[in-house]
Amino acid sequence: MNLRRFVLKPLADIAPDWVHELEGISVSDLLLKCEDQIDVNFYGKIPLHSH
Repeated sequence: MNLRRFVLKPLADIAPDWVHELEGISVSDLLLKCEDQIDVNFYGKIPLHSH
């Protein structure tokens, strides 16, 4: 997880201060040091319907 930008970017959007138990640093810091250069695009909100 800490090597993949497509995991870290959305997680940093919802829980930037969450600390990775094994790495001991926040998701925001993991994203900053992530070497994965893949583009992560936001396509919009998923509509949630209550039934």
